[in-house]
Amino acid sequence: MSKKITPFGLVSIIKSSLQERNLLLALDYDGTLVEYAPRPELAQPTPELLRLLVRLATKPDFRVLVISGRPLKEIKTLLPIPGLNYVGSHGGEGCIGGRSWTFQEKIHLGLMLRELQQALVVHLAACQGWWIEEKPLGLALHYRLATPQQEVKIRRSLESWLNNVVTEHQFSILHGKKGIELLPLGVSKGAAMGKILAFEETFPCFPVYIGDDRSDESAFQTVQMNGGVGIKVRGDHESSSAIYGFSHLEEVHAFLRVLLGP
Repeated sequence: MSKKITPFGLVSIIKSSLQERNLLLALDYDGTLVEYAPRPELAQPTPELLRLLVRLATKPDFRVLVISGRPLKEIKTLLPIPGLNYVGSHGGEGCIGGRSWTFQEKIHLGLMLRELQQALVVHLAACQGWWIEEKPLGLALHYRLATPQQEVKIRRSLESWLNNVVTEHQFSILHGKKGIELLPLGVSKGAAMGKILAFEETFPCFPVYIGDDRSDESAFQTVQMNGGVGIKVRGDHESSSAIYGFSHLEEVHAFLRVLLGP
């Protein structure tokens, strides 16, 4: 269960916890830095957000990471900021310290992804308001445009098939807000954060992770097992493993401003 915290309260905790360590600040993108939009391409960063991230990325005692379910190339295009670190595809690929990272090998995925995509199309032929996004390591099914009735129909149409995907293929199912993602087993934001924290060059650091979705839960757990804190934005804080919670996205921006100071 997450405890409500203010931007000033979180900054106070960070300052008292650093103890000559660097701050590793990991930020989810959709729903955390920017509002959700009907289509992913419409969720653009505001000029103010870009200015905040530019300032954060230049702080010598800060390491700032944006971690997203979006492909790495896409998140880098949205936030073209020198010094910023990136993790895309829910932890499958990244760019850390200007160097490309592959958290999960992409070999042998092409044929299986095509087969899974074809199966999705067949199962959803009678449904409306959905579309499939091809990603470097998986598939995302979006149904933000579906009516509540169609959303229920989509979920019911896929229930048994998704169970087979888990048992018969080396893929996991990630349920998010108005969407489902198919990812290779072992790919998660938590696994990526664990590898980043294990790298000697990130130590000593105090890790903070802010996110809003189910996909962020594994990262909350990893960060907190390594002495840091997780912050859940909006949603049901009682069901989250994050220690703290913000009520809305505007508090994330306020926290960044307070963290930077005058």
